[in-house]
Amino acid sequence: MKADPKEDPCQILSDLLYAILNKGSKDNMTALIVELKDGTSWNKHKQQFFVGEFYERGNPTFIECYKSFCEKNGKDFNEAQQEWKKKEAEIQKREAALKPPAPPTLQELVDKLCKTDTVAATALREAFMSAENSTKLKKPKTTEKV
Repeated sequence: MKADPKEDPCQILSDLLYAILNKGSKDNMTALIVELKDGTSWNKHKQQFFVGEFYERGNPTFIECYKSFCEKNGKDFNEAQQEWKKKEAEIQKREAALKPPAPPTLQELVDKLCKTDTVAATALREAFMSAENSTKLKKPKTTEKV
């Protein structure tokens, strides 16, 4: 990349991986380009402290290191714990929102079908009667007589 600064790093990696595949590799492949530059001007901002996971029932050495890290970064240990609890609650709330709803049970599907389709209700009723309720389903609930 030093020879041609306009060279696309993604294209370089793509070419490398295709060359390996063309040589017959059947293994997993990972490639990484590291470009080293002068970084003296990069982080001139004040160091930031981000509260990470804290386990109240963690081992004593971990807790002491966590307290020490807080002190070195000007953060009150109790405040850091509270901040983590808030973050953890936010994470759990986001995860719960992403969780798909539980699918309906077979019984719910049968009951819904019987409410909307009298032919299906009759067929299901007959199947249940003949099988003497051998399944775990209850007799379908219908609002109309069939």
